[in-house]
Amino acid sequence: MGYPLSVHESAFEMYIHGMDVSEIARALKTGTPGCERLGVKRLEAWRKAENWVARRRDIQKRVRASLDDARGDFMAEAIAGLTEVRKNLVEQAKAGPAKSLEGAVNALVAVIRLEKTLRGLDQRTEPMRIGKADIVVIADKFLQVIERHPVFRPLVERHRGELGKLFETEVLGPPKAVSG
Repeated sequence: MGYPLSVHESAFEMYIHGMDVSEIARALKTGTPGCERLGVKRLEAWRKAENWVARRRDIQKRVRASLDDARGDFMAEAIAGLTEVRKNLVEQAKAGPAKSLEGAVNALVAVIRLEKTLRGLDQRTEPMRIGKADIVVIADKFLQVIERHPVFRPLVERHRGELGKLFETEVLGPPKAVSG
């Protein structure tokens, strides 16, 4: 007895999703009219004749490539958006007083962290590696920028040590215990 192409494709669809031929036979026998006598041997023959293994591998490869492209596009857009947010934060710091220096610094640090994380996940470009020394340089540059602002200058000068300690604990993390 010949089975329609739709049954072949249904069986292949189940195979793509990880079912083996005995599971496919059971599913088709119980859920598809006209397939009550469909057996494992016939499904094995279809699997070989229709080259299910190669077809599944090709589909999986195309799906992965499509997902990678979508992830790459998303990551690129996210990084571009965060870069713009970072630039806006710096421009706002130059242009006028913020409600709080701590808030401005925390916002910038959060944006830099997220941007760094996204860049590390972006597989289409060389991952950005930022070490603690780089983070300190970024923070120092940020402080230099806001020190030029007449409202922030006295705050930064007065609280530089406190900001440094906050930065160390909040951004760089607690010091690692030395095992002896």
